[in-house]
Amino acid sequence: MIIGISTVYRRAGLLFAKWREHHGKDSDVLVIRAPSVTFNPTLDQKEIARDVELDPDRGAAEWLSEFRSDLADFVDRRVIDACTAPGRHELPRISGTHYVGFVDPSGGSADSFVAAVAHMDAGNGIAVLDAVREIRAPFSPEVATEAHATLLTSYRIKSVRGDKYAGDWPSEQFEKRGISYEASERSKAEIYGEILPALNAHKVELLDNPRLASQLCGLERRVIRGTGRESIDHGPGRHDDVANAVCGALLEASTAAAAWEISEDVLHRARLMVPRRPQWQAPRRSFRGLGVFG
Repeated sequence: MIIGISTVYRRAGLLFAKWREHHGKDSDVLVIRAPSVTFNPTLDQKEIARDVELDPDRGAAEWLSEFRSDLADFVDRRVIDACTAPGRHELPRISGTHYVGFVDPSGGSADSFVAAVAHMDAGNGIAVLDAVREIRAPFSPEVATEAHATLLTSYRIKSVRGDKYAGDWPSEQFEKRGISYEASERSKAEIYGEILPALNAHKVELLDNPRLASQLCGLERRVIRGTGRESIDHGPGRHDDVANAVCGALLEASTAAAAWEISEDVLHRARLMVPRRPQWQAPRRSFRGLGVFG
């Protein structure tokens, strides 16, 4: 006999699938879902009521065994699989290709320090992930920066963007190694939200990286109560360092390509608006009535 005990969360994952498949049905799997006080009557019901009042969605899941309705998956696993090139783990630099980078720094004690490289395939309009390097904690921040700087330099990247971490520390460390660092103007949630249409339209090519796939599928979309704004972030106990760096690099590649197309179009229109100068022609002279002298 196998017994599993868990607290309900969002309407996705193994627990939700088991509940939907077996709860209240004639099956060899017994699923019991009930409030916490049903299993432990000694719990303080006043404390439970206070928690539910302060945060109804979280409290209902934690104490009343109600699946949360305010959470949704960021992207479907089938979309990630369709965008992934099987067996492709890294692409070498191609001469003449413009590459961009994005990093998710870390101090080395808990989160990973990740760098990602991408480019835009102008032929088919697809943002391609070329490389992703993750250094897991614990590590020396300076040693990790050196390793990522070496990767970026191998793709001829002289300027990189990343999240707003630890003030000027990332920029100082990368500038020591000949790479300028600029904090992204977009928040993490904005990066995820802007790259999602490209993912769903299969306009990106991902590397075959299990950590990346897991983190992308583990992202959650929720509406912040009282604001109406949407938040996209990893769930409790999860990480999204690899997903953040990769989505940032892919978005940078797409944005750079779009900006280049706009500038080319503006330049073309400007050329059409400039009046052409008339070509110089020699004045015509009439020799009628002139004598010829030898």
